[in-house]
Order: sequence, then structure tokens, then C-alpha cells
Amino acid sequence: MERSSRVPITLFTELGAPELVELLARGEVDAALRTGRFGISMAMLDLSAERAQAIRALEARGIEVTAWLLLDPADGYWLNSDNAEKALARFGELHTFAHENDLRLARVGLDIEPPRKDLDELIHDGLPALVRLIRRRRSRATIDAAESAYAQLCEAIRRTGRSVETYCIPLILDEVRAGSTLLRRVLGIVDAPADDRVPMAYSTYLGRALALAFLRGNRAAAIGVTGGGVFADQDGPRVLDWGQVQQQLDWAASFGTERLYVFSLEGCADSGMLPKLADWEPGARPPLGAIALLGDLARFGLRALLRTERALDRYRPVAPTGQAPRIDGRWTARSA
Repeated sequence: MERSSRVPITLFTELGAPELVELLARGEVDAALRTGRFGISMAMLDLSAERAQAIRALEARGIEVTAWLLLDPADGYWLNSDNAEKALARFGELHTFAHENDLRLARVGLDIEPPRKDLDELIHDGLPALVRLIRRRRSRATIDAAESAYAQLCEAIRRTGRSVETYCIPLILDEVRAGSTLLRRVLGIVDAPADDRVPMAYSTYLGRALALAFLRGNRAAAIGVTGGGVFADQDGPRVLDWGQVQQQLDWAASFGTERLYVFSLEGCADSGMLPKLADWEPGARPPLGAIALLGDLARFGLRALLRTERALDRYRPVAPTGQAPRIDGRWTARSA
């Protein structure tokens, strides 16, 4: 396989096993993967023999596969403060799957996003939904308990010889900087102590200004959306074309980002941009202009808003509940 010294790119893929096998068999996908440019972050939608075979084939060709940990939709799909125990159990199943099928799975990616029902409510109802979520926000103790559980999970992953990364909503970076937990309490997200945070700086959802603002100052960053995913039917014209992807890649590279992620493999393949992505070399930084100022102002305003947490709690307090679930250590002793 041809090897590349260029900026590495990890492609997310969120397909069921049959669709994934079909995609990997396509000629242009196979040719792109043979360049050695790409790693794969694969959504573990199932732990089937068909998926294990696909992972073995990729790893045999020297393609690094990250296990993107997700839950059954009935359990919330994405990881958050409401399903920490399910996340712990799911990694146990994944570890056993890797061990039994002789899979390396160099990293585990934790996709930390709000509960699916809350996100659907926000998308469809906007500001009124946000007000409802603020009123029924979680207590600090609930978030503390969940983050304790995710700290256990990260340590369990490391004990199997793998590193751990989180795919996070970029706004949490400003929350941590502001010394607040308000966003986590409203959205149910957590700040897990991973080896790398990968902010999902998706201009499809954040807009260009905020996406650009979050591409700066991070060792790793994700760009998208090029198609696919659970909201594929809602993306419409917001799906990025090659010119937009190239511009954001050039921005990220000029900011010193060391590891780039693109959502998604299937979107890039279906749009015909996969060969261009394989050949991409960082160019001159595209002009920033007013867009950079807009993004910085938005982040400044967000941090100011998050610092109202104590005043909000005095005005509308919540009950201090929450107990950290315990991790089952039986499967952590052996290495895959």
C-alpha cells in the first residue's frame, strides 16, 4: 500500500454492516483507501460477523480503525449523562467482540451528544424547546456522577491497550473555559477525560462563522457534513460540496490542526469527492475577513451566557440528585 506523510484524515462511517461491506467494495473507495491517507472511525451499530470481517480486512491492509461507540436507539443512541451505565456495558460487549474476532481497534471514540429525543425537540421546536430544557435541567450532582462514570469508562478503555477520544459538541470547550456546567445540565452532555477531544465543527449545523471559530486551537477537529448520518434526510442543501470542504480543511491546517476528521466516508464517496480528498494538500489560508470576528463574538457571548448559571440556580433551583454507576471490572482484566 502506498503510504502518505500528509496530514492524516479519519473518515467517519455510520452504516449498517451490509451497507458498509457494499461501500468498501466500490472501486473508487478501495482506491482511495489504498493511498494510505485515511483512517476509519466506524460506528458500531451492530457487532456482527459481517462487521468483524470488514474490520479485519481493513486492518490487514494497515488501515487504522477506531471503534465509534454507540448505543441501541432505545437506549439513547449517543452517549450522555442519562445513559452512562449503558455506555459502560456497551464497551464491555465491544471489547469481547474485538477479542473473539481478533480485531485490534486502536482507539475507541465516544460520541457524546444530547439524548436523541431532546435534540429532535430542539431541531423541530427551536427556542421554546430550549426554554423547556433549561427549566428541567439536571443538577450539578447528576452531571458529576455521570462524569465519574465516564472517567471509569475511559480508564477501562486504556486498560485494554487502546486510547480514547471523544466526539463532542464544540460549545462544551467554551463551557469548560467559563467554569460552568450549565450547558451540560441542559443538554445532558458530559466532559469525559479522553486522550483527545475532537470537536465536531460542522458548518452544516453551526454555520460557517462558529465552525471556523472552533477549528482554531485544537489538536484535532472534525469537518462536515458531506452526507449520511441520522439526519441525512434533513441536511438538504446544507451538505458541503468539495469547495467548502477544501476551504475548511485549509483553514484547519493553517491553524496547526494535526488530525482531521471528515463526516462521512459514504457522503464523500456518493458525491465523488473522495479522490479529491485523498489528493488534498494544505493550501494558503483562505481569507478570514468578517467571518472570523463573527465567530469570536458568538463564542464570547456564549461564555458570558454560561456564567449566569449561579443566578439561574438561585432563581429556579433544582434538586441535587445523582449517583455514579459502578463499572463491571470482570472484562477489563484481559487484553484484546
